[in-house]
Amino acid sequence: MGERFEIRMAVYVRFEKDGKVLLSLRKNTGYHDGDYGVVQGHVEAGEEIKAAAIREAKEEAMVDVVPEDMQLVAICHDQRGINYMHFIYKCEQWSGELANGEPECCAGLEWFDKNNLPENMIPKVKEFVGWEGECSLIEHS
Repeated sequence: MGERFEIRMAVYVRFEKDGKVLLSLRKNTGYHDGDYGVVQGHVEAGEEIKAAAIREAKEEAMVDVVPEDMQLVAICHDQRGINYMHFIYKCEQWSGELANGEPECCAGLEWFDKNNLPENMIPKVKEFVGWEGECSLIEHS
């Protein structure tokens, strides 16, 4: 019998407003420091996927989001290195003021026009930000 398949899960929250997307500049994480990403994080043991996205929104951007305001727009299976399932949510409504909740690993939050994103973005996040339409599976191998 073969080795069991193991996979990690990550969530991404794409905050959008007036044709712009909120990006966070990574620092001190050891992963793509100096590049922009979105609010993102790992799904913890025993945690539901959407609950993880809502938790990350609170921790990283200091806002409250209700489940109805989270739209799953893409799922990505990435087999490059560690197997990951990435769940990408779009959020256009929230309560509170967006603020940097993790200054130790985020140099700041900035709004960018979706059609004019910075060059220094995590490549897969740039793909996630541009994804529109119904929820789809994006496969990378």
